[in-house]
Amino acid sequence: MPPDFGKQVIEVLAKRAALMCSNVECQAITSGPADDPQKSVNIGEAAHIYGAKEGAARFREDMTDAARAEITNGIWLCRNCHKLVDADPKRFPAELLFQWRAAHERHVISKLGTTNDLLRLDIELRDVDKFLEDSPLAAQIVRDRPPGWEYRLTSELLKSYLKANLRNWSDLRNGLYSKATIMIESGRALTWFGAKVQESGRLVDALGLLYSRELQKAWGMPGEPGDPLEIRHVCRLIRSAVDEILKWEESVRFIAAEEPYTKLSDSLSGALGTQIDQIASVPHFLDEAVDWLDTNPDIHREFHFQLTFKLPEGWIERLEADLEEITRRVRTGD
Repeated sequence: MPPDFGKQVIEVLAKRAALMCSNVECQAITSGPADDPQKSVNIGEAAHIYGAKEGAARFREDMTDAARAEITNGIWLCRNCHKLVDADPKRFPAELLFQWRAAHERHVISKLGTTNDLLRLDIELRDVDKFLEDSPLAAQIVRDRPPGWEYRLTSELLKSYLKANLRNWSDLRNGLYSKATIMIESGRALTWFGAKVQESGRLVDALGLLYSRELQKAWGMPGEPGDPLEIRHVCRLIRSAVDEILKWEESVRFIAAEEPYTKLSDSLSGALGTQIDQIASVPHFLDEAVDWLDTNPDIHREFHFQLTFKLPEGWIERLEADLEEITRRVRTGD
């Protein structure tokens, strides 16, 4: 699907802006009569907040073309302001453009509606504003709620929450940073490693529940709208789980243990990091599913994406064998 806005999106953006530029310092009227009494003049344009193509202002590589063409990524501007914001993206970042759009639409409602309309809008925006600290696009998704918004919101929140963690995991895996080494005394080594194994199981179980149960509940039953605050809550729990996985991976890497326990550290390293790799694939799948629905609105299709959060095949058996061998060596003094 091309990243250009469709006719319906352009019309809705224009009407929501009351055919006025959404730049709060401009608000020029963008449509009016032409010299020909049968025609009108239009100087308004649907502008992409995040650029439509690589090299464009505020372009985001992690967005799909379909997402770039959705109403959540658009703002109605006059031609002059459109050129201005695209020529100087540092001065006009995406966060500012989202704020322009929200402020301008509130201004339009104040002219069209009653005091009660504004009060209702302010109540609705209390929850929306909570998403601004996460991602301005996430907040706009909650405002607009286009088809499939629950999945687009989940994708955007996970991208925002996990960006630093994914980078840290890549750096850790590639040996790009180190931490102070902790010495594990021989007398407590078996207990320490055993606790780490149990902890790994709890972390994997928690991730499984978050994806298989809690996200499903937050998205709502088929035909029912999801709960944006619950989606946000679950995504934050996923971030916390990934935080703990990274801490776990660091703890088993940056330790020192005497023989015969050194082998256990090598066996544990990377066991939980594979879960992070799986989590990283979730936003892409959700975006691809919504993209398909955008281009095929009249076709029913079910999407199945199976995430299997488990430790590497045979890992526990190998670790148990290592523990038995170590226990034997300790007892016999080998």
